[in-house]
Amino acid sequence: MSESEPVVAAHNLTKRFRWLTAVDGISFQVREGEVFGLLGPNGAGKTTTIRMMCGLIPPTSGTATVLGRDVVKEPVTVKSSIGLLPETPSVYESLSAEENLRFYCEMYQVPRAEWARRIDELLSAFGLQTRRTSKVRTFSKGMKQKLALARTLVHDPPVIFLDEPTAGLDPESAKMVRDKIAQMSRDAGKTIFLCTHNLVEAESLCSRVAIIKSGRIIMIGSTKDLRGEATEAGTYVVVLKEVEASLVEALRSLDYVQAAEPSDGSVRVRIASPFDNAHKLVEAILRFGGRIMEFRREARTLEDIYLEAVRS
Repeated sequence: MSESEPVVAAHNLTKRFRWLTAVDGISFQVREGEVFGLLGPNGAGKTTTIRMMCGLIPPTSGTATVLGRDVVKEPVTVKSSIGLLPETPSVYESLSAEENLRFYCEMYQVPRAEWARRIDELLSAFGLQTRRTSKVRTFSKGMKQKLALARTLVHDPPVIFLDEPTAGLDPESAKMVRDKIAQMSRDAGKTIFLCTHNLVEAESLCSRVAIIKSGRIIMIGSTKDLRGEATEAGTYVVVLKEVEASLVEALRSLDYVQAAEPSDGSVRVRIASPFDNAHKLVEAILRFGGRIMEFRREARTLEDIYLEAVRS
């Protein structure tokens, strides 16, 4: 592959199931070493997209490539070069943690001389070293999830697909997994395709995200880019000398005010078309008798952008 060629790419990728179009002509590219997030509500097409990208189901139309290989024409080559953690991962519960990893080392044809080192590294990385000989049926849900992620990495794949990797994990374990994802991208140059409902997680890990709704990508770019792109509404924090209920109600009556909520000497006001209406908001507050001590626009988060996009 040339340096300019994307590691993961889709072009007009579509999947239909009889009467349902699950994925509808989506296109994207993922660069080497990037953590790329695919965000969307349940049923938006995220898991179907991952399954097509990994060669598990064929697209109805369009193309998908991984490391320059067509996922339909060269599925075996693609599958051998990726790691996949599905939405509902399974592990062999009658085997121990170590036996699970040994099985996948053999399946992925990892050189036998490297088995012990890789298994030790992965068990240690995910805090499972002390349970290496325990049967997996005795593991908690979180421990099984960590073992499934370790299994995903056993053949050291350059491209990793993760579908809700921290689902069901306690906060400490979830942080461990997030740190591992960041480390794999930063230090090992892994290319990671991440599906998640956790928007804080996506914002902290992803260099770029795509938001998918009803099978179509409606936004794509870095969080910084999306903040500039999604400007249909904005939230302002107005610190007042005194917050009166009558003023809050008066603000709510304005046609461009979508919400106004008092909180500890201030009011959070969400308005449509902030470029046009921010100065009107200031004028209205003064007209209603408010004494402004501070007026600032609240920094937009990925959650703000996401909710605005999927609700439109």
